[in-house]
Amino acid sequence: MRPEILAPVGSPEALTAALRCGADAVYLALPAYGARAHAQNFSFPALEAAIAACHARAVRVYVTLNTLLLDAELGDFMDAVQRLCALSVDAVIVQDLGAARLIHQLAPTLPLHASTQMSVQTLAGLETLAALGFSRAVLPRELSREELRTLVRHSPIDCEVFVHGALCTSVSGQCLLSSFFGGRSANRGDCAQPCRLPFSGTQENGSDQVLSLKDLSIMDALPELAAAGVRSLKIEGRMKRPEYVAAAVRVCRQALDNVGARHDVPLPVHTTGNQQKNLHAVFSRSGFTAGYYYAQRDSTMQGARTREDVTAARDALPALAALYAKESPRTGVTFTLSGGLGEGLYLCAETDAHAVSLAENTPLQRANNVQNSARLQEQLAKCGGTMFFCRAANVQLPPNVYVPVASVNALRRQALCALEEKMAARVPIACAPYEKVSLPPRVPTAQSLQLRVATLKQVPQDLRGVSQIIVPLSVAKHTPPRAGTNCVWAVEIPRGVCGQERTLLADLRAAQAQGYTRAIVGTLDGAALAKRAGLAFAAGFGSNICNSACLHAWQALGAAEVLLSPELTRVQASRIHSPLPTAWFAYGRLPLMLLRRKGYGAQLFDRKGKAFPLVEVGGDYTELLACTPVSLAGRGDECRFADALLLYFTDETAAQCQAVLQAFRADRASGISGESCRGLPGWTVQGGASP
Repeated sequence: MRPEILAPVGSPEALTAALRCGADAVYLALPAYGARAHAQNFSFPALEAAIAACHARAVRVYVTLNTLLLDAELGDFMDAVQRLCALSVDAVIVQDLGAARLIHQLAPTLPLHASTQMSVQTLAGLETLAALGFSRAVLPRELSREELRTLVRHSPIDCEVFVHGALCTSVSGQCLLSSFFGGRSANRGDCAQPCRLPFSGTQENGSDQVLSLKDLSIMDALPELAAAGVRSLKIEGRMKRPEYVAAAVRVCRQALDNVGARHDVPLPVHTTGNQQKNLHAVFSRSGFTAGYYYAQRDSTMQGARTREDVTAARDALPALAALYAKESPRTGVTFTLSGGLGEGLYLCAETDAHAVSLAENTPLQRANNVQNSARLQEQLAKCGGTMFFCRAANVQLPPNVYVPVASVNALRRQALCALEEKMAARVPIACAPYEKVSLPPRVPTAQSLQLRVATLKQVPQDLRGVSQIIVPLSVAKHTPPRAGTNCVWAVEIPRGVCGQERTLLADLRAAQAQGYTRAIVGTLDGAALAKRAGLAFAAGFGSNICNSACLHAWQALGAAEVLLSPELTRVQASRIHSPLPTAWFAYGRLPLMLLRRKGYGAQLFDRKGKAFPLVEVGGDYTELLACTPVSLAGRGDECRFADALLLYFTDETAAQCQAVLQAFRADRASGISGESCRGLPGWTVQGGASP
């Protein structure tokens, strides 16, 4: 099956560009719930018109609902889903596991696509998505060619792959950098892109932008992606200009058509020069990169937008605008014109799937001369300016009747309009109304402490009040838990697992043999692997749990406990109804980014000279930690909504870990050395309440 070309649409003008340049599908967003909050996006009336235009051209429409949701937003969100079902969208793209669960329960026939923000990287994760009702997954950009082929070959659901556009340096769905710097959550569609600011490996020189990557472009790999079975070739760029959309779609279209992937639409030929050159000109960050795809994850991937890039784009725009200046014919029509002396004039117009018949009731008169059928065929074939082209024009008239050309033209126009309406018509998707059930928040009877350590040397001797100790899998597979404790000893499964499924499963079984009884997971991959290894599991850092529906989804998966998202405010977290015990991030350096690259060194410095530690976390992955740790010591009364407080140790000494534990045990701030913060800026900005 030929893969679809999936175009980004952030405005009506971009939609026109996508349709006229050969897109098979488009993705767009409502004013809320999309991962690009600052795109123009579509109101419901504009969306209805966009869907009609697309469906008339056999172009699919996917609506992005891929942000994390708060409990207070679930009602309006499901109302929006109901309206989308009434408009018969072709699929919705979702990140929030709770939102996906609600959609599948209330509108089971609405296709669900798993956003790349869900961070699903393994076959086990894809199988979990299939069991949850997803029909497609947007694969991570960090996959290599071989990893991608393996997943696509064995996946139980369709796979979508980014082939061009902006490239985040962090694994999607695992980035808190924007929240950390200004309270703008990337997971909620409001990324401020602080990774594009200066970061360097030396304190003296903060001008290098080592976290800023060039845009992705693997256009040369489209034929092999098609051969591998990739279902959808996705272009990033809902914030980009229509000229960008036009250029990217056209290059994809030509790449597929040039290798014999037949396309039914006779696209017009434009003399705009080298399309690849235009694509480079319209938007790039000092060029493009295919580093992830070809497993060349090094400094050559880095790039920033320069003055020369901006100038090149300005010069390229007029030529690129010509790509979508006129409607491109997409659908073939066969016309049959008939009638007789004293009768009306009849026109039948047929496509492969639809037909309409129209009549001009004015009786035909006798002609002075023999009717010229060729002229009438020529008039019928004039479909210019529409989405149709004439396949055949049949004239079935006696030679002795006079047919006004104006009547033929009017019938042709009416027939094409009627065909377009017929092609745009869709049956609404059934969706039950969402009935919000107000349940009281969970009120724990007691609160314990949980410790996450980087090494076993950090585990304090005195573990009074500690209910769980979390140890990285890389450590746990070699070292048994300390004997004689009353704690649950858990292994932390890495969040970055591309290409490591078999290795991780073996390591989990080794850790289980050492005596660990629980796994802490940050993704659906981890949950699936923990189950296969026979371990109980809890949803930990990276699982992005922001609402009650998400908690119920994790409970249905089998989770024993959950860590609430650190992007929630204290007030938001306290109002969640949880069917499971909950934990709250109370101390530690927040992991701000998960990078599938090495070689940065021990730390990075921002433009103010603040140091952000870097920690290798297994495989090819590195975590960027916050420059200062969170500390809620002494604020225990404000965190009573959680069953446990998580103390997340990374680079602390054993003595520091002991001091932090003692401070939390006594609920006092004193005793913790060094600078600390009260949490993400959003903890005080969002919701108007501090933790």
